[in-house]
Amino acid sequence: MNFQKIKIFALIVAAILSLSFAVFAQTAAEKILVGIGEKTITVEEFINRAELTPRPSYAKGNSNAVKNIVLNSLIAEKLIALDKENNTELNNDRKYLNFIKGRKEQKMREILYRETAYDKASVDSSEVIKELEKNSVSYTIEYFTVPTEETAKEIKQKIGLRGASFEKIYYEYTGDKNIPEKEITRNNIGIDELEKILYGERKIRKYEILGPIKVNDRFLFVKIINWKKENTLSASEYARRFNKTSGDLRKAEADKIYAAFIKKTMKGKKIEFNDKIFFKLAEILAPFYVGGDKGGGWKNFSDEAETANPSGLPEPENIKGETFYTIDGEKITVEDFLNEIEKHPLVFRKSGFAEKEFPALFRLSVADMVRDKFLTDIAYERKLDQRSEVKRETEMWKDAVISLYESGKFSSGSNSSQISSALSAYIVELNKKYKNRIKPDYNEFEKIRLTDVDLFAVEKGAPFPAVVPPFPKLTKKQNIDDYKTK
Repeated sequence: MNFQKIKIFALIVAAILSLSFAVFAQTAAEKILVGIGEKTITVEEFINRAELTPRPSYAKGNSNAVKNIVLNSLIAEKLIALDKENNTELNNDRKYLNFIKGRKEQKMREILYRETAYDKASVDSSEVIKELEKNSVSYTIEYFTVPTEETAKEIKQKIGLRGASFEKIYYEYTGDKNIPEKEITRNNIGIDELEKILYGERKIRKYEILGPIKVNDRFLFVKIINWKKENTLSASEYARRFNKTSGDLRKAEADKIYAAFIKKTMKGKKIEFNDKIFFKLAEILAPFYVGGDKGGGWKNFSDEAETANPSGLPEPENIKGETFYTIDGEKITVEDFLNEIEKHPLVFRKSGFAEKEFPALFRLSVADMVRDKFLTDIAYERKLDQRSEVKRETEMWKDAVISLYESGKFSSGSNSSQISSALSAYIVELNKKYKNRIKPDYNEFEKIRLTDVDLFAVEKGAPFPAVVPPFPKLTKKQNIDDYKTK
């Protein structure tokens, strides 16, 4: 089969796969796998909870026994939540309530983005094919970095005016005759500016020298030694790449639409910081945020013993009543801001930043949080909080957290096996207590096939990045009880 025929066939396959996936996703999201009183576990939730977060060793794999363990674990989680949701101490915990509200509002903004931008974005197949052609190119390069902008300018001048060879310059600055060389593709390039040059519209010449390109605190120079194009792809692989590229381009188009929507939403709104308090608060918070990602609300949420406590964030008592910033004439105190962080952890536009960069990045992250608050207000106006998918998302996190908190009470002793027995006994008791209210769809359960790939899915750039709660470590039971069917 020639390459052109592969393209045509692949486009047909890609269209069929896209339609099939859309239909499956909608069905899985709506199909109830288990009813537990008023609570439910959908097919989508079952699959996501099993495959988008690491499972314990006893629940790894894709056998029927493992699938049963997953179902029993999720049922146990719902049973604990059902049994405790009205009298758990968490109902009076502000941080827990803010966490759940923040999770709900993040889902609302996700729907707002989808309906305002993504559903309106479209990509022509010719654009996708053009992008695939670019993506099929790999480059062999020589490269080196220098530490200062002054040195980078000096090297740029030597290359441009004196025509000094790349290798000679490298030797002058390092004393090493063996210049680093590597092959790069669009998938492994890892440097945005270099990617824009190599895979943009401009034609790249052999032996062309690129740079300086700022990469973190250094300056990169690159020489193009060679390039080659991948031409031998199966129809299924071409279809897979077509779908991925189409999705990437549609996402990029949707982002442009959403950026325009945000610009319109924020028109005339201005954040005015109280500089004295801003820099004082930045100084207090910097040690907490610098050198790591502290987003996501709960520190070590994957640790089943943790309760709702946002990462040990410092509480500056002496300035809590001071105005931190003003937006639309409303004064926001430091205390208001700290409360808001519990619902919307700060998202920084750069990771692994130095302490000197913190004030500027802190200012931007606060601005992004304020922006999201206005978007959330629009989502409430559109009654997105009433959507079934928002309610399902909120209930999933609420049930998971209550179960995590309440089951943690069984792990306070020193004998871990005894604790495990106590928790197991509690789960058995709950199964007996609510047995008549547990109604699985066995036929639907039989259709599910799990993978054995260990994943931890995160939503990059989201205040709460974890896509699903941690796997509930509540039971190792491998057989399914004879519950009443739906």
